[in-house]
Amino acid sequence: MVGTIQMTRKTLSMFDMDETLFRTAAQVRVCNANNGLVCVLDNQSFNGYKLKPGERYDFSQFRDSEFFSQTSKPIESIIKELKEHYSHNKMYGGMTVIITARGDFTDKEIFLSFLESHGLPVRDTKFFYIHRTGDGDMSIPVAEKKKIVIEEYLKVGYDVVTFFDDNLNNLIEFMKLSETWTRTEFCSFLVRRHD
Repeated sequence: MVGTIQMTRKTLSMFDMDETLFRTAAQVRVCNANNGLVCVLDNQSFNGYKLKPGERYDFSQFRDSEFFSQTSKPIESIIKELKEHYSHNKMYGGMTVIITARGDFTDKEIFLSFLESHGLPVRDTKFFYIHRTGDGDMSIPVAEKKKIVIEEYLKVGYDVVTFFDDNLNNLIEFMKLSETWTRTEFCSFLVRRHD
């Protein structure tokens, strides 16, 4: 898909992680005030879940670097797409970003080594970055958090911004940015289960 972007344009390429770059097994536990289990949410269910009074999230599986590296399976077609975007962005001064609803991992080095084992350029912080939105205010929906982060990147000045995500709400919020950033071309790609 990089071929559809004019090769000399400065591009911001954003990729979600869970169910976009990797099939993941991590689940979020929803607990009540007494730490009793209310329900268990997968990545998709979490994106739309609203905490009820007295409930809290338990992200222990989502923060566990070992669990992530042992259970996550790459989605090769999207990994390949990310690598193509990265090569283009490195050549023309753009940026490639993994933007995830996860917070900090228990062991950053295990996490980064796992991504490196799949050919992701995690050590090139000039042209590649991993942005975690999971630490902070849990009352803000994931789609809104991602939109806020992307808008901060847009302030740098990009001609084109692309966003690959498996969640339609995240992409809808992203496309709303085009109403404000009228000189930037916006491209969204919904990653489906079979991609």
